[in-house]
Amino acid sequence: MTKTPLQLFTTQQQQLLLLLKAIEQQTLLRQADYDTLIDQLQANQTSITATLDAVSDNAAASQSAFTRLVEKGIVLKRQAAKKITAIHKLEQKAEQLKEAIRNTRRLMIQIQHVHTEMRSGQCIQLQLKVRQLQAKNAALITAYQCLY
Repeated sequence: MTKTPLQLFTTQQQQLLLLLKAIEQQTLLRQADYDTLIDQLQANQTSITATLDAVSDNAAASQSAFTRLVEKGIVLKRQAAKKITAIHKLEQKAEQLKEAIRNTRRLMIQIQHVHTEMRSGQCIQLQLKVRQLQAKNAALITAYQCLY
């Protein structure tokens, strides 16, 4: 049976309508896929942004901690330098004290000699010498006490 041109046209029109519906369904499916992909991309972007923010915060915290450590190291180095300087000063004072003790011993020996000479009769000169030595001894004792 042969179809009339109108029947052929109608058949073709129906086929075109079916094809258009199929294309429309495919388009809707693809649009849904695209929407899903866009949602996933936005979620990924949010996650990446949060991760970058966390990394940035961690980097800032690490930098801050490092800076505090460096500052503490500098303070400790300065404290050590001050202690070393104080030790050197104490060593110098100890040497000065040793010298003062040696001088005091020498003066004591000289005083003993003066006392011996005083007994032998040279009183006036020896008394002056004793006073001078006693003054020196007093000055040394004062210097010795100042060192402490």
